[in-house]
Amino acid sequence: MNMEIKKEMNAEVQKYLEVAKEKYDKKQYQEALENINKALAIEPENVDALVYRASTYVGMEKYEEGLVDAKKAVEIAPQNANAWLWLGTSFFFNSDFEGASKAYERARELDPQNKDVYISRGVLRQKLSDFEGAYQDYLKAQELDPENKKIYTYLGSVKIFLNKHEEARIDFEKAAVEDTTNSGLWLMSALNNLHTNRIVEAQKDLEFALRLDPDFPLGWYLLGFIKFSRKNYQEAVEDFTKAIATIPKEQITSDIWCARGVCYVHLRNFDKAYHDFNKAIEINPKDGRAYFMRAKVKEYQKDHKGAIIDFQRAKELGYRVN
Repeated sequence: MNMEIKKEMNAEVQKYLEVAKEKYDKKQYQEALENINKALAIEPENVDALVYRASTYVGMEKYEEGLVDAKKAVEIAPQNANAWLWLGTSFFFNSDFEGASKAYERARELDPQNKDVYISRGVLRQKLSDFEGAYQDYLKAQELDPENKKIYTYLGSVKIFLNKHEEARIDFEKAAVEDTTNSGLWLMSALNNLHTNRIVEAQKDLEFALRLDPDFPLGWYLLGFIKFSRKNYQEAVEDFTKAIATIPKEQITSDIWCARGVCYVHLRNFDKAYHDFNKAIEINPKDGRAYFMRAKVKEYQKDHKGAIIDFQRAKELGYRVN
């Protein structure tokens, strides 16, 4: 939570917000929220408390609630750069990228020396595939705070997309000096290693990331693919299963069901493979690969008529059928 607590505020409010910051930094968001609510019960229009609560709601993934507080903070204090910063972040997590961009720009105008504004705008630009713009924002943040090793994680992440893989590797090594508990750092390092075919190093990075954060679906997903590429099909199944268990239901794509289904084919567990390809088609009826793989399973199960139908459907969807 990036905010100094003003010394002139009500002493009791200040106490609650100091406790809230401590809890927030430990990712104990519910406890942080309880203390912020106590502060707001005393001073309902305390801008610092509203911004604190907006950032806490973002940490709790309650993005709409965060947006409400951030908007109120900006309405009360339109010259408060931190309020605009968190308004931008709240817009970002509500997928309003135009609103986020405008809010970040206003925060930059009000406080051009705030590194967090440039980092946040860089993350937005990277999300929108403006990799060069993101790179320039991260460089500006580093210029403003050259001793902050965490900025190397951002620099390394965008250099992956700029095909500066060796520079990215060095950046991740620098970031790891002070940021060893950041699972996102190790995920980015793994992605960079995968781009340069350093499979063993990528697997080590992912395993470390998952020790830090076992509820990290992308980590399990990528680890599953590495295990698959090394023909460790049973272990790949276990990793894909963990990914499916940790991804919110509404975010699961057909790809992961197909990936696990292919593993089951290699393990000759055709019933489970058939189940997974069905799930993939249920999620995405235009997934040609899923139809193709289900056709292969039907062939193994001697359902030749069903296989022909699925092969034809895969072909219609543009999937190359040999």
